[in-house]
Amino acid sequence: MKCAARSKSGRQRARQPDDGLLGGRALQLPEEATLDIRRRLRRIAGQVAGVERMLAEGRDCREVMEQLAAATRALEHAGFRLVAAGLA
Repeated sequence: MKCAARSKSGRQRARQPDDGLLGGRALQLPEEATLDIRRRLRRIAGQVAGVERMLAEGRDCREVMEQLAAATRALEHAGFRLVAAGLA
């Protein structure tokens, strides 16, 4: 079943891949916010790579879970920053 969005006339149209949450409109963010979010995402990518190394090394499950939880929280904060910047 395809997702559909209603056009202005009320008829359904197939959802385009770029529709996303904004209905195809690009999110306009201040450059400062964009740089901050991208920096956060690079840091998170490093955390996730570290978790992968920990698993490959057979590290203790508790240590791995602590790092996964930290990466999850960091990703949530990046999302909050994105929303806050988009609302400003």
